[in-house]
Amino acid sequence: MSILSRLPVDKLIVGDIYDVAGRETEEITKEVSSELLVKEIRKRKDKKRAENVLWLPTIDDIYAHLKQNLAGGEVVMIMGAGSIYNLTLRLQKGFDTAS
Repeated sequence: MSILSRLPVDKLIVGDIYDVAGRETEEITKEVSSELLVKEIRKRKDKKRAENVLWLPTIDDIYAHLKQNLAGGEVVMIMGAGSIYNLTLRLQKGFDTAS
C-alpha cells in the first residue's frame, strides 16, 4: 500500500462498485462501497490531498466532472468493469468534436 500512496496522482475519482448479483453477500455489500473507500482514503491524506479524492457515483457524474475540469494534456486512466468503457467512448467523442 505504501508504494501506491507515493504514486504521482493529482486526482482520484472513484465511481460506484460494479455489483454482480450473487457474487457478494448482502452483508458485504452493505459494508463495502466506493463512498466508504473514498472516506477511508481521505482519512489517510493531508487536507489538501484529501480534497483531490472524489466519489462520483455514476458514469454521468464522472463524465460531467472530467468534461468541466480537463484542460488538455492530462493523463486519465479509467479502470472498471461493466459499462465503464462507455465513459471512455463518451470522452473520446466529446473531445474529438471539440477539436
